[in-house]
Parts: sequence; C-alpha cells; structure tokens
Amino acid sequence: MPWTPAGSVTGPKTTSLHKHPSAAADSLRGVGHHLARHQDGPEATLHWNTECLRYADLVGDERVAGFCPSLYLNLGHSHEQLGDRRKAEECYRAAHAHPSALPEGP
Repeated sequence: MPWTPAGSVTGPKTTSLHKHPSAAADSLRGVGHHLARHQDGPEATLHWNTECLRYADLVGDERVAGFCPSLYLNLGHSHEQLGDRRKAEECYRAAHAHPSALPEGP
C-alpha cells in the first residue's frame, strides 16, 4: 500500500498543480517548501521535499533554477534523517552541481 501523508490536501487547486506543472513554479516558493518544513515526521517531510523537486523538474526552466540547490539540500537532509546516508550524499552532490543557480552574496 503506498504511503499517503496524514492530512494531505487535495481539491481543485492542488489538482491543477498536478495537471499544470508550470503553475507549480510559484507555488514551490511557498506552499511546497512550507509543507515540507512543517510535517510531523521525517517520512512526510521527505514526501513534500520530493514533491517540490518533482515539480521543479517538470517546470525545468529559470523560474525554478534558483530553487534547485536548496531543494536538493532539503531532500538530502530528509534522507539523512531517515538514515539513508547514500541517498543523502547523492542529493548533496546534486545541490553542489547547481552553484550557478545560487544568488551572489554571503
């Protein structure tokens, strides 16, 4: 049986994000990241971090390029919290592979 996050949100607005991934670009900034950060357990956090990265991959343009390093770091942290060091390291390497997407500054 597939895992479903407790209290997952469904409805017309979330369904439209699944049907129109480009609409998810702006949502990644707030909703997806917020959902990942405010879950009750590491499995649910992993789920939402994975969803955020999935939407970023589906959009695949400059609207989400700046999110990629952070998304991979968050995903790596989720894997690390669940004890999967190998997947965590893969995500950390992927984050490192996107430095040009990071803004200049400290």
